[in-house]
Amino acid sequence: MLNEAAEGIEVHTSLGTLISKEAIPVGHKICIKEIPCGSDVIKYGLPIGSAICDIPVGSWVHSHNVEDTTEDICNAYIAAYYTKIREGCIP
Repeated sequence: MLNEAAEGIEVHTSLGTLISKEAIPVGHKICIKEIPCGSDVIKYGLPIGSAICDIPVGSWVHSHNVEDTTEDICNAYIAAYYTKIREGCIP
């Protein structure tokens, strides 16, 4: 969020207008599309975590409802990279 959003405030997004379900601090994320428990949380087109509960539209998206998986993603990328090197795909 570029501005703090109090609970019940209209927020205009690329997917339309939604109502904030709770106060959301400046710089934090607001859910613009329902995220079922266990699903990837996407930011700028890339997964940044996994929802640890259902996250409804208009909710604050933060560490209380998202498990950070960026370290796992980086580790998987590194493992795949080294596999390609061993297989001779990368000089």
